[in-house]
Amino acid sequence: MAGWAVVCDDIICSSEVGALKAEDPVGFFGPWLSEYDLSFSNALLIDDRADNCDAFRGQGGSAVQWKMRENDISEVRQSVGRWLGYGS
Repeated sequence: MAGWAVVCDDIICSSEVGALKAEDPVGFFGPWLSEYDLSFSNALLIDDRADNCDAFRGQGGSAVQWKMRENDISEVRQSVGRWLGYGS
């Protein structure tokens, strides 16, 4: 996790917010999104679990499932680029 901390805007910890991503995406992500005046439709989740991605999409967000050491980072770059409107 320490390696990710330097590249992430923020890290949300389930034990700190008292919710799990897949079980309560509004409880998990909602306070952070509200703090930055965002909604799910303005956000992109990059996560290694399909259930977390599905729950996020279920709230109107976009998600990319990506597993470190299993998937190539270029997959994330391409997905983020498409989400931002920078390519196909």
